[in-house]
Amino acid sequence: MGNQGAKKRLDQNAKRMRSLRIAFIIGLLAQLSARGLALARGNSTPGWLWVGTALSMAISWFTLSSIAAFAAPTWGKDGELLDGGADLSMGG
Repeated sequence: MGNQGAKKRLDQNAKRMRSLRIAFIIGLLAQLSARGLALARGNSTPGWLWVGTALSMAISWFTLSSIAAFAAPTWGKDGELLDGGADLSMGG
């Protein structure tokens, strides 16, 4: 039998990453819809606010990608799960 702790952590990390991706997408859509609504109402938002929005999205994407890399599992040469990745449920 393989490492049951690693398999359990792999499943937990997959669920956590799914939740984080959903939160990222909801935040992205809320930010874009607020900007779009302001633009549709005739309230032109300055260009630097759009730049700030894009920068905020880029930072969020980088953070999410870093967390995903941190939680990535380690596989052996024969396809065996060696490590389930870092524990995303730890405090800190």
